[in-house]
Amino acid sequence: MTASVSGGGAPARHRGLALALRVASWVTLVLAVVGATAPGDAGEAAAQAMVVLLIAAPTGRVAWLAVRWLRKGDRRYGLRALLLVSVVAVTGVASLLV
Repeated sequence: MTASVSGGGAPARHRGLALALRVASWVTLVLAVVGATAPGDAGEAAAQAMVVLLIAAPTGRVAWLAVRWLRKGDRRYGLRALLLVSVVAVTGVASLLV
């Protein structure tokens, strides 16, 4: 049985992920403000941390879903999600090498 949408909250199995994404959103906002207003190295470091978080949060969600799908036996979506996470990881490493 599925949970009612009108309940307003995530199902129990998703609450940890929902909380993590909510916190990541607020931290991203704070880092953006600090990055835009702080002078010098502090502002630059905050802006870089914001970009990392903007990439890491959705990638973490996809990785979480991949594990969930693979545990449930849905290899089709699980492997595709892992492929997407792998592409993000490879491009991240490549960007550091350039």
